[in-house]
Amino acid sequence: MLQGMSDWNMGESSGDIHKDIQAADRTFTMLLCARFIILKQLVQRLLVDTDAMVARRRWVLAQVLPARSGFSDLFAIVLQSLQHAGTGIMRQIIHSMVSFSANSTPDLFPGGVFTTFFVVIDDAQVAADHLKEYFRSTY
Repeated sequence: MLQGMSDWNMGESSGDIHKDIQAADRTFTMLLCARFIILKQLVQRLLVDTDAMVARRRWVLAQVLPARSGFSDLFAIVLQSLQHAGTGIMRQIIHSMVSFSANSTPDLFPGGVFTTFFVVIDDAQVAADHLKEYFRSTY
């Protein structure tokens, strides 16, 4: 998906820029939505007495560790399943996943839905590799 963006028009006109912004917004929303769907699944499967720091470490590791041999990347599978979803719907899903997780395990989300935590968007490296002209540090 990100590789396909490498043929963008580079914002030659204001209409092109608007389309590029919409595409980037949709892609980033998809990436976040996939992560929050998996976060909800992780939270649901944690033992009741799991320490918040242990849960946070598991969340970060789930995002950065490569898929095990013989298994597909779970984040990529969820991301692919979202490719036809509307951006607004995905934003609602994100809100729903965060609300559910925060309300069902308040000890892991002491600030409720405003609790800060890490989301690793490793797909950004793919974007940097294929869209070098859009990242000032790469040219």
